[in-house]
Amino acid sequence: MKRTLCILLSLLLAVTGFAGLCVPAAAADWQTGDVVTLGSYPQSRVTDDATIAALNAVVKTWVSYGCYSGTGSISDGRMSAKDYMQYCDVTVDGQKYRGVQFTQYRPKITGYGAWADNSYQDDNGYTANTVYWFRYEPLNWRVLDPTTGLVLCETVIDSQPVNSYALGDSGKYYGDADKTHYANNYAESSVRAWLNDAFYATAFTALQQNAITETTLDNSAYSTGFSGFDSASTTDKVFLLSYREAQNTAYGFSGNINANDAARQAESSDYAKCQGVNVAPGGTSPWWLRSAGYTSAAVCSVHAAGPLYYNYNAYYTYYGIRPAMTVDPDALVVPYQNGDIIEFGSYLQGKLVNEDSIAALEAAAPDFSQWTSYDYYIGTGNGDNWYSEMITCTEEADHTQLFTQME
Repeated sequence: MKRTLCILLSLLLAVTGFAGLCVPAAAADWQTGDVVTLGSYPQSRVTDDATIAALNAVVKTWVSYGCYSGTGSISDGRMSAKDYMQYCDVTVDGQKYRGVQFTQYRPKITGYGAWADNSYQDDNGYTANTVYWFRYEPLNWRVLDPTTGLVLCETVIDSQPVNSYALGDSGKYYGDADKTHYANNYAESSVRAWLNDAFYATAFTALQQNAITETTLDNSAYSTGFSGFDSASTTDKVFLLSYREAQNTAYGFSGNINANDAARQAESSDYAKCQGVNVAPGGTSPWWLRSAGYTSAAVCSVHAAGPLYYNYNAYYTYYGIRPAMTVDPDALVVPYQNGDIIEFGSYLQGKLVNEDSIAALEAAAPDFSQWTSYDYYIGTGNGDNWYSEMITCTEEADHTQLFTQME
């Protein structure tokens, strides 16, 4: 059974509303398959009416995603960023939320028109001209290599094309209008820019970003037989796994590329579904790898059931994103500073006023044999003689404690 190691590093965890110190796990404690927690991202959809009403009442500033759509062709190069889908981030009662709205549907291929027949958003239960809200929640990461600190996000957290733009010419597909690189070139891809810009800035605090180390990536095509589609090596903070990494048995994956490998299967968050990810009948989703496939448009991916593919086109928007990165856990240790507030230990403080809890506690201590004297000192006083004794009983009932003074 996988161990769950907490490496949340903020003293104030706004996502959960818990204020305290969470001690990070040392790198030496990590094992392949462990799940660690780092950062936060919009994930679960808000469904209760009261919270939705409160969020809808907040003054919001909407920001365009810049989602692409086109004329209906995947080869005319006329797809471009549009303003039909927007988001906003707000915080209410210490909890951060992301709102999403769209007036047209995000097409599953960037060259297609932005309407429902071309989208998985409506299939996932999200319709145009409605505001949806999602909670920012902690991100869970599976440890693939405890030696290097390589981790992979446990779930599909978003849906993005590898490259938003594509231009077809003489049987080749390019990722820019000037035809300087192929559409499946990871070094020049829009998803690489998105991972290291929008996602990186959104998901991690400054201290967390400091713990994410730069990784030099081999961005070769999936096979040496297609080395013409290799892209340059890059050094990134956040990235997609390669075709070879996704079949590395040392990481816990099956070495069989055709296997329905449970270790490669992943479910999507509600937020990813709103972005238009494809969800298979079993509840899992396909997700991108970074290696080029067997054509100038093709990129490797993981099928929803777990096999590896090398023939899906870079401009598909309905494949999911499972970010990977290398982390230095020791960099997550938060040093104390003057004025910091931490939680440590517990003591009797608040007076219990709930009548049901008081009754339960009194029922748990039926006679004085369970009471312990404080042994406070008393004297004769200067006036009328008086006497008092302070006694207390601590019984576990409703996780509360009872303090009684008897005179």
